[in-house]
Amino acid sequence: MARNLNATNRFVKSALEQVKTASDVHEIRRCLSIVLVNQLRCSVEEAGAVLGVSTPTVSRLRKEFQEVAAGKESRRDAWGGRRHAFMMSTEEESEFLSPFVDRARAGELVVIASIREAFEQRVGREVPASTISRLLDRHRWRKLQPEPHHPDEDKAEQEAFKKKNSLRSFGRPRDSWLPPDPCE
Repeated sequence: MARNLNATNRFVKSALEQVKTASDVHEIRRCLSIVLVNQLRCSVEEAGAVLGVSTPTVSRLRKEFQEVAAGKESRRDAWGGRRHAFMMSTEEESEFLSPFVDRARAGELVVIASIREAFEQRVGREVPASTISRLLDRHRWRKLQPEPHHPDEDKAEQEAFKKKNSLRSFGRPRDSWLPPDPCE
């Protein structure tokens, strides 16, 4: 059975009244989380199943109800967003990218590797390449030019292939390309 806090028992009447005047689903769930656990003696898991939310959300709803009843503002506005944003707002990201924008406008080729290196220095740790790709996507950057060469190319192997095939095709006499003469 869930913890039955005496402090929340005094909120049951208030919760029952607020359920009748609630304007959205969140308010109803917040009130019912108090009623289900304190008056009907449901466990937090059972209350979550009835309300259609997870167990931690029931606890969060109960705490939020207590704070609102005590006169504090709802923390729901602060919930959500980019939690793993390297502590950079969108404006700070734009500021970070501005030198690269200037370089691109000057005709210089801007490469993701240089942006990634500068970003890692700024945040103080290594980041995956996908982080930089998402950063550039957020700021509507796009790739304007295809790669000039394959990333795994080997120049020495290409030259060896050219030499090997050029000797094979051009080193033989012309008649060896023809099928054998049936008259001979």
